[in-house]
Amino acid sequence: MSFGPTLKALRISKGLSQSEVAEKIEVSYDTVLRIEKNDLRVAIGTVLAYCKALNTSLGEVLSDEGFSLKGLPASKDVFCQKLSALMNTKGLNRVQLSELTGIPYQTVSSYVVGKRYPSKESAEALSVALGVSLIDIGFHQAPTQEQRLALLESELKVLKNKLK
Repeated sequence: MSFGPTLKALRISKGLSQSEVAEKIEVSYDTVLRIEKNDLRVAIGTVLAYCKALNTSLGEVLSDEGFSLKGLPASKDVFCQKLSALMNTKGLNRVQLSELTGIPYQTVSSYVVGKRYPSKESAEALSVALGVSLIDIGFHQAPTQEQRLALLESELKVLKNKLK
């Protein structure tokens, strides 16, 4: 899942045009258009500038979104799509995958429909059962809290310098 439509909805609710937002965050109109259509991966600093332009919080923009910080954790939706495709390719159903992995059926089902994102251990069991790598199955281990803070701090420095 991506946050482009959320940004677009918030922009519209605030009565701002794409051109106005582009000017406020110092990017081109085309960039704003591509962000809102999810055609562009965006640095967190740009998202923070977007939030400031919309007078909203990052939490509001990212709530219930499985968004990727420059490719770090993949979303539940990406994992779900890749898992389903691999199951179809291998001719496996949820019961069979549960039996092969030792992961309870309900848990496998929650991964398949995108309700949950697996732990590293569960993703490893799934990848072994399906004969693929963790990346092929759409699993990217989430960064630690320390790594997230370091990334956000560096992006905030860039943003602060940009807004001066």
